[in-house]
Amino acid sequence: MITKSDFRLFLDSPRHLWAKRQQQWQAVENVFEQKLAAEGYEVEKQARDFLQQQAQKDKHLVYTQKELIDGEFLAKIDILIYKPASDSYDVYEVKSSAYEREKDKLNKIDLYDITFQTLIAEKHFKIDHNYLLLLNADYVRKGEIDWAELLIKVEVSEEIAKLKAEVEEKREQAVAVAKAEDCGAWPACYNPKKCGCLSVCHPNLPEHHIYQVFYQSRSLLKKLRQAGIIDLFGVSAKIAMSDKQAKQMLIYRSQERLIEVNLIKNELSKYEWPLYFLDYETNASAIPEFDGHLPHQNQVVQYSLHIIEAGGQIRHEEFVYQGEADPMRATLEHLSERIGEQGTILVWNEAFEKSVNEKAALSYPDLAGQLQAINDRIRDLANSFKNQWYLDRKFHGSWSIKNVLPVLCPDLSYQDLEIGKGDVAMMQWRKMNEVKTSEQEREKIKQDLLAYCQLDTWAMVRIWQELVKLGGS
Repeated sequence: MITKSDFRLFLDSPRHLWAKRQQQWQAVENVFEQKLAAEGYEVEKQARDFLQQQAQKDKHLVYTQKELIDGEFLAKIDILIYKPASDSYDVYEVKSSAYEREKDKLNKIDLYDITFQTLIAEKHFKIDHNYLLLLNADYVRKGEIDWAELLIKVEVSEEIAKLKAEVEEKREQAVAVAKAEDCGAWPACYNPKKCGCLSVCHPNLPEHHIYQVFYQSRSLLKKLRQAGIIDLFGVSAKIAMSDKQAKQMLIYRSQERLIEVNLIKNELSKYEWPLYFLDYETNASAIPEFDGHLPHQNQVVQYSLHIIEAGGQIRHEEFVYQGEADPMRATLEHLSERIGEQGTILVWNEAFEKSVNEKAALSYPDLAGQLQAINDRIRDLANSFKNQWYLDRKFHGSWSIKNVLPVLCPDLSYQDLEIGKGDVAMMQWRKMNEVKTSEQEREKIKQDLLAYCQLDTWAMVRIWQELVKLGGS
């Protein structure tokens, strides 16, 4: 039987579905993905209760996780509402993702999901309407959750009508893949980093492979794969690429590091003393946990701040929130008391910190001025790498600090830390604040969190120092 989750796996890559059926699928759900799944279940439960109340008023019946079969296909419908007067049903697919009314943009995979379910349901019932039930991205919590405001019902019957033929064709292909003896006729996935069956999709992948091309598109990757090119060293200058991609290919052909010293020097010259190297760690929840918060809002719960004075003196400030109250206000207030009113604030990927501050300003209007002042002073230390002024093939096509750091500062590493990734930090922070966590474990997690966040800002200091050596000031 092909389920909705099987179909999603097929859409991701046919070989992924084949590998699952052959018991060669090794993707392991991490604790962060488990959190997202748990939040999804909670949203579905609340949506079910909410629709149940609405249905009782209209004398309709509600069925949840209704199992239906159509030949090779199995559906478990999130919510079915039966309307006796018309002897018909409405289909609901519940998602914990946030929906912005103004943008009116739906996730294509969500539409595939409900189309898959609807095709099966139509074999059993008369279906009137199809809805995605999503979270209102603009909902601001004030006291108890108002589910009538938090949940948004979006009718997608027209979108489903347009997708039916495509989904019918693709689900038959999924059946063929699931029954196939081998997967040679089906293309590999396009994301080895997240692939759960590398030996099936990407055996013998070289260290420098085509999936590391800057800002790659599927069309470009298809072109390279059709030409039999997997190794970046084999990419010809004749293959049409964007300017940034072509520049990246130069370092493979020349096998030399590329450094635009004057551009880097110009960037560094814009910094003003003192320099503040800032990094946030955040928590997020699908259902807002505190007043003033939005669904999935990134809440600052920890920061690290390395400060360098004009004379070269370096000091470090840090904070991680512990407790059950609103962590973001406490963290931002702590930061505002320690970050001066003058000087450049350096972050890695300014879009993130700025977005966090902008949303926080909406949550706390009394802090809006301070947060805007911080945003006005932020500059992105990653500019030299994302703009390719400093380019090394050992970055593996990424300007992530975890790729840049070992190249410029090989003595520093995240490898020995207990916490080495942002999503793990989020989950450990949540665990630290759980009532059931012992004091000893709570203190251990706190120290691990502080060590991780401190390395993020110290890594920025060290990278800045290496850039300065090139001729910046």
